[in-house]
Amino acid sequence: MKNHVKNNNNSLRVLGILIRYNRLKNHLSLRDLAKLTNISHTLISNIEKGKVVPASQTLADIFKVLKLEYNDYPNLSEEFQVYYDRIFELLVNLEYNEAKIFYDQLIKREDEFRNSPVIIEYTIIKYFYLVLTNTITVEDSEKFEVFNAVLEHLSDEQKQFAHFIRGLDLMNNFLYYEASLFFKQAMNIGDTDLDSFIKLHLVFCHIRMYNFMDALEIANDIIVFFEDKLNYVRAMQARLYVAFAYILVSKIEQSQELIDKVYKFAIKFNVEMLIEDCNYYYCYINLKQSNLIAGEKYHKKLTRKNHEYYFFKLQIALLKKDFKSAKAIYKEAIKQKYVTKSSKLSLIYDIFMKDIDGFEISDEEYLKKLYTLADLGKRGKDLVLLLSVYARIIRFYKSKRQYKSALEASEEIREYRNSGVRPL
Repeated sequence: MKNHVKNNNNSLRVLGILIRYNRLKNHLSLRDLAKLTNISHTLISNIEKGKVVPASQTLADIFKVLKLEYNDYPNLSEEFQVYYDRIFELLVNLEYNEAKIFYDQLIKREDEFRNSPVIIEYTIIKYFYLVLTNTITVEDSEKFEVFNAVLEHLSDEQKQFAHFIRGLDLMNNFLYYEASLFFKQAMNIGDTDLDSFIKLHLVFCHIRMYNFMDALEIANDIIVFFEDKLNYVRAMQARLYVAFAYILVSKIEQSQELIDKVYKFAIKFNVEMLIEDCNYYYCYINLKQSNLIAGEKYHKKLTRKNHEYYFFKLQIALLKKDFKSAKAIYKEAIKQKYVTKSSKLSLIYDIFMKDIDGFEISDEEYLKKLYTLADLGKRGKDLVLLLSVYARIIRFYKSKRQYKSALEASEEIREYRNSGVRPL
């Protein structure tokens, strides 16, 4: 998968959007700006609408009046190309720590590249990094929405990346159904070599939605593709997704075999991300089986303090009936940025605290949180979440001897599992 900085004409058209934004910001009409720049208001209007590709000097004159720095010096595109290619290559090969080094260098030159003919490619590689590493902020996500306003001016390859990035952002926010739609849009245009990378993430969405047949068929295809391209790291990641599917249907032995295979590869070639993911799945399997000692052993090996880290840590404390530690873990977890910005994660932690003796949450509030979380699961067609939530709902009703409500909830989740979920 190779991508190059190209279609600068598209980027030049998008610079027209920046001109319009800053013209209005400075309370200038088209005729005002025309007078100040000695450029016809008709030409400026066509530049803003992306109807014409402006000359570099024309852009420079307009930017000067708007007090913006326009950069188009010799070798700018070539210098940017180095960052673009290196970051892209490292991300595709799952070398996120190394990618961060080049990404940080790129960001130091943000003003330079953002106001230049490579504005589109700069935006693409910046947000591609942020969504793949799941470090995008709400503010960043909102800024990327500007892409929707300029899609018509992009090349097919640029549109493909825009859809892919949008899908990754939705997937990171647990909206698997919506993410899958954007992934499919991305695969209908652009570079076919990128399709397998998109399909890799589509596999994960299918698994969360319990579309196991589709997930396994796609996974097997992309494993062959990645190995043919000598990208064994991503092929191993696809195998881990298959292992996850096996865990969900309680085929633990088959899952363990796949994880062991990936782990041996990751250790041999020191692939830190894969080692971490394997330890995550080892921990998940053992805690699922209430194997506290092994679960705790693998949890100690986890290095990324993400929501799964705290989720497992809380489970371990609850299995030990160490409620004091559980409360401390809960308080630490809900302070994390990725929890505070996610209503889903906040609800999950609140619901878990019902298992702690002395934690104050009324039955009414508890049930309300469960159904709110279920609605979020329905929106994303997240069957993994829904099965867990409905198990708690059914257990709650049975504990209150509300057997009719328990039966209704049981029938509802059975229908979801057999026929799928209609997203809200």
